[in-house]
Amino acid sequence: MRFLMHILLLALLTLSISSAQAQVKPPDPGQGAFSTGQYRNLFAEVGHAPAAVEAKLQKAWQQYFGVPRNKDRTLLWELDEDEAYILNPQENDVRSEGMSYAMMIAVQRGERTVFDKLWRFARQRMLHTEGDHAGYFCWKANRQGRCLDDGAAPDGEIYFAMSLLFAAHRWTESEYRDQAHGLLRAMLHKPVKGLVGPMFDAEHHQVVFSPVGGAARFTDPSYHTSAFFHLFSLWGPTEDRATWARIRDRARDFAPKAAHPQTCLSPEYAHFDGRPHPGYDAKTGNFDQPAQLQSRDDAMRTVFNWSTDYAWFAADPRQVSLSTCLLGFYADPGSAERPGGGGLKADKSGRYEANYWRYYNLNGSLQQDGLPNLDASKGGTNYKAWAGQAGMHAAGVLAAQSTNNWPLDFVRVLWSTQPPEGNYRYYDGLLYTLGLLAVSGQFRIYAPLANAP
Repeated sequence: MRFLMHILLLALLTLSISSAQAQVKPPDPGQGAFSTGQYRNLFAEVGHAPAAVEAKLQKAWQQYFGVPRNKDRTLLWELDEDEAYILNPQENDVRSEGMSYAMMIAVQRGERTVFDKLWRFARQRMLHTEGDHAGYFCWKANRQGRCLDDGAAPDGEIYFAMSLLFAAHRWTESEYRDQAHGLLRAMLHKPVKGLVGPMFDAEHHQVVFSPVGGAARFTDPSYHTSAFFHLFSLWGPTEDRATWARIRDRARDFAPKAAHPQTCLSPEYAHFDGRPHPGYDAKTGNFDQPAQLQSRDDAMRTVFNWSTDYAWFAADPRQVSLSTCLLGFYADPGSAERPGGGGLKADKSGRYEANYWRYYNLNGSLQQDGLPNLDASKGGTNYKAWAGQAGMHAAGVLAAQSTNNWPLDFVRVLWSTQPPEGNYRYYDGLLYTLGLLAVSGQFRIYAPLANAP
């Protein structure tokens, strides 16, 4: 009898997993997590138990933020007992991007002590309080917080502001909200001083690549965090909420314009109408950076941005098409039209891996006339897919739509991918961790208690 009961339970478990795997579809329009309070756990949908998912999240947290520290694994280092920073070991520097991403990870994990140490370092050491850049953070500093480049990178300010608003709501702390509002006002209204102005173009209602000189005349597709802009339109300074709503709408319109029509790859930089932009060389003052016409490190984040927006708000069905198209390219980029090889594969043990490249030209090729050869096997500067890509692409499944569940293979790839170590773990590891949070249903909206979904 017990044997029969065991068989029955096993059958029911198998059916349960199969049913979960069948739910490979984005939320219905208007039924995103902001409205429902429900966040998909894609790891559960491919059969992993909650305890195993939590263990995977905790492993990444412990490796990058925990103790004891390890020179080949740790990202978080304390300056003293009250301040900490995120190290980019490749360049031995500290960046507003990494500090703000880590603060977002900390608030999502409920790690207030880490959050406060990071914010204290950034605010006391990296924030300009005088001069042309006053109100902005220097994008690059040394390990003591002394600015190595006064310029500002808007993705850092955007993530700082969003993480502060989530912290204000999660931990009921109005000081965080006030600090976020100060940043949001500066991004929109900073008076032009010298070559430095606002972080959003007033005519196009789009984020600029940098608010300094010629770099303010084009944008970075990966800075268009439409989900965050939506929340700024709800919780930002009252007088600016309509402006943030316009910026949100422009960001949603911009994503399909910037994406290549066949591959849905986005360029590193773009004109405000979505056309690829060659970038700006601050040393020469020239717009002559051909590599920026390719899809490279910055552009990896675009799929995370629009998929998070759809998972949270389900407001724009174009995001479903974008995710499905982009993941379709990476699932099979080796077709005759898109030479270069790639795809997804599983070994005999069931471990999945991404068999494609880190960098592509926008049309999906690895080489294009007039541009550097990206094929490392032929002496180029390319690499097989990195862990950060695995995180971003798995998050894209939150918006992808399929009848035969093929996007879930990207989730299986991420599950099989270990937290990156070594000299290149900074950017790669942060994107990997953000992807883990999104795919496990742990990248969440923290709303004011009175307005919580």
